[in-house]
Amino acid sequence: MSRYGTFKYGSAKYGASVNPNLLWALEVDWDNDGVFDGSNDAVRVTGLRSERGDQYFISGDGRGFESHSIGNAIITLDNYDGRYDPYNATGPLYGKLQPGLLVRLWVRNGIGGTDYPIIAGVLQDIKPYGRTGTVDFVIEDGWRWLSDRDVSVQLQSDVYADDAISAVANAANYPWEYELDSGPELIKWWWTSGKKAKAEIEDVANSGIGTVFIAANGKLKYYSRQRSSDPKMTIREGEILKDVVIPQPWEFQRNIVRLSVNPRVVQSSQVMWTLYDKPLISPDETITIWAPFFFGGARVPATDVVTPEITTDYTANAAADGSGDDKTAQISVSISIFAETAKIEYTNNDAATVYLTFAQLRGKPINAPSMSQIIKDGTGSASRPRVLELNLPWQQDYNTGVNIAEYLLDFLQGIQFFPTVLIESRPEIQFGLDLYDVVSLKLDEWGVDANFRIGKITHKFLKSTGQHVQTELKLFPVYVPPVPNYWYLGTVGLSELGATTYLGV
Repeated sequence: MSRYGTFKYGSAKYGASVNPNLLWALEVDWDNDGVFDGSNDAVRVTGLRSERGDQYFISGDGRGFESHSIGNAIITLDNYDGRYDPYNATGPLYGKLQPGLLVRLWVRNGIGGTDYPIIAGVLQDIKPYGRTGTVDFVIEDGWRWLSDRDVSVQLQSDVYADDAISAVANAANYPWEYELDSGPELIKWWWTSGKKAKAEIEDVANSGIGTVFIAANGKLKYYSRQRSSDPKMTIREGEILKDVVIPQPWEFQRNIVRLSVNPRVVQSSQVMWTLYDKPLISPDETITIWAPFFFGGARVPATDVVTPEITTDYTANAAADGSGDDKTAQISVSISIFAETAKIEYTNNDAATVYLTFAQLRGKPINAPSMSQIIKDGTGSASRPRVLELNLPWQQDYNTGVNIAEYLLDFLQGIQFFPTVLIESRPEIQFGLDLYDVVSLKLDEWGVDANFRIGKITHKFLKSTGQHVQTELKLFPVYVPPVPNYWYLGTVGLSELGATTYLGV
């Protein structure tokens, strides 16, 4: 889990301000030891622009969901004394200025007020403007950490999305905490071998139409598609600037959903790898051979991998062509099994050199023999087709795939609002909301009165004191599947729970 937990701030950590309403805190782990040392660099901050979240709900060309953008902030600081100059040998940070340090930016709404995280992540760059002018700190959120790291996780069966995401985050040594909803469906078979952590987490989340994001405090969060959509607050027309932007509805409409699921099949036990060489092993020497699993000419994962058995799975001889003395009994074998490969170590316990004349590995390969495509057509698909095409690598159940395709078609074929609003001088709204929080938006002039999820948040200083901040919220519609009836026990057509009816409150 995380190296960083909950941190409390005393008011002394916040720089003096002519206006005590907003008190900023910028902390860097300058010693790179996993502990913020308590210094507040925000006393030097003169500018900020940060953005987190996604520009679009689905990709512009309709080929799947948009990959999550890496959140970033550019923070401008006064460098009048050369504190942030890596060549300044007399500076207090000499030898510590480097990319990769963990950073977090917070704001407090008045002395004794609420602390709001803005961004937590990694210091990617320090850009100076003159030797003692200003510098820009370039910060990127936890998606950068996860996009830079390759991960491998062993094959698992019957795993939920939150367990898989947790396993990837652990493998990537993610430095912040995570908060993950359960489920909703089991993934029959799951593994990852050398894939970027960010891409793997997105694939797992997308396969169940869940939402995964990096929160303002650095936490990795996963929301199930079944998560409650109750609004956190109501935003009214009088609380925002007049410059509301609402795109034309057809920019996001889709009336055809083509969705592919990928069922996995466990094959019978068989030879998955064979050694086609005859390596020499000196006395008391151990050689290591990596054995990738193959089925039908393709790399695959496997279950029930058999520890190599003497004579059946390996032989050794004093001569490479097998004409010498049989030395098979002088070979000992150990094996470490991974998702798509095994590490096999062969040790020669004989007093003379031997040759490994034969070696193989058996197990039950798991393959995806063919994708199952599901196509759902909606209103207007014949006259003006607008396609959403999805390949869900970890969705292995056809019936669930059908439900997901129907869910997406019903949502995307209708007219939806995707408003963008600007807010100033309202800290509880600007900083009290995070990505994918639900808000109730009431815009009388536009005829909007609905719930939305926050898809993107942008902050920028309008004054160098940090007391005048403009916040832009890009909002995505909340989809509530139609529920025509509740459950009535014993009534035909109204008692098939989860099929035609749902539990109500």
